[in-house]
Amino acid sequence: MPWYRRTGPIVALLIFVAPVGILLVWTSSSWARSVRLAASVVSAALFAVVIITSGGPDKKDDESTTAPVQATSSAAQARAFTAPDHPDGFGAATAEKILDVEHTHICPTY
Repeated sequence: MPWYRRTGPIVALLIFVAPVGILLVWTSSSWARSVRLAASVVSAALFAVVIITSGGPDKKDDESTTAPVQATSSAAQARAFTAPDHPDGFGAATAEKILDVEHTHICPTY
């Protein structure tokens, strides 16, 4: 008897790959009609719960992964860190330290 006609693999497929498991349940003649129906309903319900609760990525994650990445030069980065009107302006000394750490640990080949 091929593996796809045995009870064990069919039950495993009902749990892990419900659409295939349901198909094999209904093509197997060794299962009673009431058992086929019960197994199909339970498997389809579990499959639906998994699909509904997986839901996809959070909106916050989606926005952060789709934002365009812009390459900036060290001079532009230094201006951003030191400009008094920039919201993240830290001053020249701190900007130099930040850029040194960035080049050492984040972008060593820069």
